[in-house]
Amino acid sequence: MKRAGPRFEDVPLPCSLQTTMPEVSLRLLEGGDAPALFDLVANNARHLTRHGDYKVLVQSSQQDLVEELSRTTNPNWRLGIFSMQVLSAGPT
Repeated sequence: MKRAGPRFEDVPLPCSLQTTMPEVSLRLLEGGDAPALFDLVANNARHLTRHGDYKVLVQSSQQDLVEELSRTTNPNWRLGIFSMQVLSAGPT
C-alpha cells in the first residue's frame, strides 16, 4: 500500500528557526554542540530525571553525544534553544 504524503525521512530538516524574541532561536544540534549539551544536561540532571524520562541522556558521555548528534541518518530532530548564540535550558 502506498503512503500518502512525504515520508518523514524526505522532509528537509530546518537548520534554524527564529522566534518572536530576536535573541532566541531554535537550531538543529550538531556534533560540535555536544560539550555544551553535556554541561547543560549535567547541570540539570536532577530535574531531568525526576520523572525518569531522561535517564539515558543523563548517563551519556560527551563522546556518546558527539556520535548521536553527528549521525546523518538520525530520524529525530534535535533542536536546541539558543539565547544570544549560547545553548540554554530556555529563553532568559
